[in-house]
Amino acid sequence: MKNLQFSQKASRDIDEIYLYGLINFGEDQADFYSEKMKKLMLETLRHNPEIGRLDTRVNPAVRRFEFESHVIFYDVTETEIIIVRILYGGMDFVKHL
Repeated sequence: MKNLQFSQKASRDIDEIYLYGLINFGEDQADFYSEKMKKLMLETLRHNPEIGRLDTRVNPAVRRFEFESHVIFYDVTETEIIIVRILYGGMDFVKHL
């Protein structure tokens, strides 16, 4: 099983997603969504790193995996999965990657 690493931008994305959820939906919902996302990354992506489809619109190409309202962009190396960004589904991904 590969190690999971987060870029600085991805770490900031997680904080911003949580804060948005906290402000708009309350602490319980923000905690629930955050834990569900972490579980997906820790279990699904680590056990099945090739599950995301390759997005060639960005250079270098990265994989993407949809999670509810967000899209997780990541790269796979021999030893790890690097979470590059976690963006809202309605965003212009190419602009933010």
